[in-house]
Amino acid sequence: MKIQQRSSHLMRLPTLLLLLSHSFISSAFADDNTQTQNSAQDTVVVTGTYLPVRQSDIASPVEVIDRETIESSGAPTLNDFIKNIESNVGAEFNADVFSQGTSGGTSQINLRGLGLSSTLVLLNGRRTTLSGAYANDGSTYVDINTVPMIALDRVDVVKDGASALYGSDAVAGVVDFITRDDFEGIEFSTGYQETTDGNQSDTDFSLLWGWHGDKLKTLIALAYFERTPMAATERDFTEGTATNTAGFPASFIPLGAIDPASPYFALNGLAPAGTPIRDAGCVAGGGIIAEGANPFFGTCDSDSIPFFELVSEEDRQQGLVTIDFELNQHWNIFGEALYSKTEQSQTSSPSLPNLSFPVVPADNIGNLPINGGFGVPVVFIGTTLSNDSPPSINERISETARALIGVQHQINEHWRWESAYQYSYNNYYLGGPDTLTDRFNAALNGNGGSNNNEYFNPFSSALTVSDLGNSQAVIDDFTSISYRRIRTELQTWDAVVIGPLFDLPSGSIESAFGVQYRNETNRQELDENSNAFNYDFVVGASDSSDSRDVYAVFSELMIPVTDNLNIQLAGRFEEYSQNKENSFDPKLGIRWNATPTWSFRSSVSTAFRAPSLHQTSTYSIAIDQIGGSFVPVVTEGNADLTPEKAFISNLGVVFEPTNNLRASLDYWRYEYKDIIIKESAEGIFAANPNDPKIVYDATTGGISQLNLDFINASSVITDGIDLTFKYMMPTEYGSFKITNNTAYIHRYNLQVEEDDATIHAVGSRNFLNIARPLPRWRSSLGLSWLYGQHGFSTTTRYTHSYRNDEIDENNPSDDSDIDSHLTQDVQYNYSIPINDEFESQVTLGVINLFDQDPPEVSTNFGYDSKLHDPRGRLVYGRVTLRY
Repeated sequence: MKIQQRSSHLMRLPTLLLLLSHSFISSAFADDNTQTQNSAQDTVVVTGTYLPVRQSDIASPVEVIDRETIESSGAPTLNDFIKNIESNVGAEFNADVFSQGTSGGTSQINLRGLGLSSTLVLLNGRRTTLSGAYANDGSTYVDINTVPMIALDRVDVVKDGASALYGSDAVAGVVDFITRDDFEGIEFSTGYQETTDGNQSDTDFSLLWGWHGDKLKTLIALAYFERTPMAATERDFTEGTATNTAGFPASFIPLGAIDPASPYFALNGLAPAGTPIRDAGCVAGGGIIAEGANPFFGTCDSDSIPFFELVSEEDRQQGLVTIDFELNQHWNIFGEALYSKTEQSQTSSPSLPNLSFPVVPADNIGNLPINGGFGVPVVFIGTTLSNDSPPSINERISETARALIGVQHQINEHWRWESAYQYSYNNYYLGGPDTLTDRFNAALNGNGGSNNNEYFNPFSSALTVSDLGNSQAVIDDFTSISYRRIRTELQTWDAVVIGPLFDLPSGSIESAFGVQYRNETNRQELDENSNAFNYDFVVGASDSSDSRDVYAVFSELMIPVTDNLNIQLAGRFEEYSQNKENSFDPKLGIRWNATPTWSFRSSVSTAFRAPSLHQTSTYSIAIDQIGGSFVPVVTEGNADLTPEKAFISNLGVVFEPTNNLRASLDYWRYEYKDIIIKESAEGIFAANPNDPKIVYDATTGGISQLNLDFINASSVITDGIDLTFKYMMPTEYGSFKITNNTAYIHRYNLQVEEDDATIHAVGSRNFLNIARPLPRWRSSLGLSWLYGQHGFSTTTRYTHSYRNDEIDENNPSDDSDIDSHLTQDVQYNYSIPINDEFESQVTLGVINLFDQDPPEVSTNFGYDSKLHDPRGRLVYGRVTLRY
C-alpha cells in the first residue's frame, strides 16, 4: 500500500491544527503573564525542531559539531571536513575524472549511503539551490563548497528522517550549516598544507568581521582557497591501472583483400575477417602490446595514467554577509547574501577513443601501400592523437549566489512569527575537447583543415616519417570544445508562527505552524555540435528546460506529558505542480528523561521524495566503464517517474551522569522503496552483454554507446547503530577531552527489481549495482588537551574492510577483500594574547601521520575515490589573528 494512501486519513492534520490554534493563540495573547515552559537560559532552537526547547527534550538524534571540532580537524575546506563524518558514506569528494567527471569542483553529503539526493542540506535552517552538476548516477545535490569555513559556528546533523519539518525530500536526514551570529571584532586566518611525498599544496586566506550596534548586528566573511594539482604518477598504486586499448598508433580492420603491395599483405588470411590488425609501428610510435598478446593482431594500447591527476588544480572565492536589524522591541529584519565561485581544471589523455569507428579510405595518405598502409579501406580503432601530444584540459566552473530577506515579529511575550524570501542560483559549466565526427571523416578523406584540402594520417607513419606528419591546422579543424552550461534556480517563501498553545500541569504545549512555497528551475544549454550529436566520444545531448512549484503546509507540537516525558508531533503536506503528486508526512517523537542519568528517545516518520528536474527532463551524457572500456552512457529524462517513499524509525538511549560525560547509542532503520535510479551500465553488461540497451559497432563489435533510463526500481532496507561518546576531565594539569563517533551498518538489502534476488550491499564496493561503497563501519577516536595557552589534539580514524564485487575473469584476485584503513591526525596550537583586545594563535598539524596509502582497488586510479584520500601524509600550519 502506498504511503500516501496509508496516511490519507492524516492529511487534514495541518489544517485542523492551524484552525485549532487560532483560539489558543487568541487566549494566549490575552494573557501576557503565562509562564513559558523553560527560561531563555535553558532553551535554544536547534535543527530538528522549530521550537525553543531544551536540547535534552528533542527526540531526534542530532549530532552537533561545534567550531572547536571544526578547527581541530585541520581541514582547509568544508569538503575536507565533512568527508570524515562517520554517517556520511559514499559521497564524492575527490577529483576522479573517471567516475566523477560531471561533478568536479563540487562536494556533497550522503547520509547512510542512501544517495546524494536523499540528504537535505540547509544554510541557517533554510534551503539553497541544487547544484547544476550531477553525479554519474544522475543524483543531484546541494554543493557544500559554497560556505566559508571561517563563518561557521557549527554543523547540525539530524540523523533520522526530517521530512515532516523541513521538506519531503529529507529522507536520510538534514545537515544544517549554522553561521556565527555572536562574533564581534576582526578575525584573519591563513593556512598552508602540503603533502610530504610530492608537492601538492593547499593555501587559504579568510577574513571575518563582526559588528554589534544598538540596533544592527552584521557579519562579513571573505575566503580564498587555492589547490595545486598532484599527478597520478606521483603514487605507486596508480601504476598500470588505466590502459587504453584504443590508442595512437591504432589498430585497423580491413574491409577487403589487402593490396599485394602493402606490408600487411602477408597477414592476409592469418586471422578471421573482422580481426583488428595492429599498426606495425605500434611500439615505435609509443604504443603498448599487452604481455602475451599476438604481435600482429589485436589492439595497440597506451598508458593514460601520465595524463591524469589524483588532485586537480582548483581555485575558490567565497563571500557571506548576514545582517540583523532591530526596528523596535517587536520587529526585526534579517538578511543573508552569499556568493561562491569554484574553478577546477582536470587533465586527461590528449584525445579520447573514437567510438564512431570511422573508415579510412584506400587513398588516405597514410593508407597508401607505398607509405606502409593497407591499400584498401580500413576501420580505425584508436584515438586521434598520440601520447606525444599535450594533455587535454577539462574545465569545471561552479558559481553560486544566494540572497535572503526576512522579518520577525514578537507579537507578545510568548508568540512570534517569522517570514522570509530566498532566491539562489547555480551556474555550472563543464567542457572539454573532443573530436568532431564530420570534420574527422572529412580529414580522413583529404577534405580537412581550414581550406578543406588536407589529409589526416591515422597511422604511425605520421609520427615516424616527417613528410607524413599531421599539421596542427587539420587537428584544430576536427577538435572542438564539447560543453554544457546548466543553471538551476530556487525561490522560496515561508512563514511560521511559534508559541505556546495552553498549559498542562508539567508545562506549556509549544507549537509551530507554517507554510512554504518553492519554485525550482533547471536549464541546460549545450554547444551546437553536442546538440547535433556530432562528437566521436561524448556523442552529444539536447538542450532542456523545466520548472515546477511546490506548496507546503506544516505544523509541530511539543507536548510535556510529564516533567520527564515529552512528545513531539509534526506533519507536513506538500504538493508538486509538475506531476500533481502530493504527500503528507507525519513524525512522532518521544523523549523520556527517565532519571537524571538516563534518557530514552524514539521517533518514527515517513518521507516522500519527488524526482528531480534533472531526472524528469534532462538529456545527459556520462562516461562509464563497461567491460573494461569507457563508453558514453546516454540517459534521457523520464517524465513518468513516481516519487520515492520511505518509512524511518529510530530508537536511542542517552547516558549523561554528569555535565562532563555523555554517551548515546541509537538504532536506526529505513524502509526505502520506489527509489529512482539510473540503471547500472556495468551491471547490465555483466548480466547480459546482448542487452538491446548496449549499442555495438557493426564492423568492430566494440561498444559505441549505452542507452539507459531513469526508473523507479529499487528498494532498500537498511539499519544500523550510531555510538557517540564524550568525556571531559578538568585537572590541575589542564582540561582533557575524549570523543568517539562510530557508525555501524548492520544491513543494506537492495532489490533492483521487484522479483530480483536481494543484494546484500553492506560490506561491498557495489561496483555492479546502484549502491555506493558501504564498509560495515567507520569510527573516529579523538583526544584533546588544553593547558593554558597550549592545545593538543589527536584523532584516529578507521574504515572497515569491504569486498570487491567487480568481476574480472583475468584477475581472480579482484574478488578479494579491500583492506581496512587506519589513519592518525595530530595538531598542536599555541595562543598568544598580545593585549586585552588582540590575540593570535599558531597551529601546526599532520593529517595521516603514518603516511598510510589508501587500500588498493582495481579502479582506474587504483583506489576507491568515494571513500579514501590519495594524498598520503599532509602537514599544515595556520596563523589566526583576532581583534
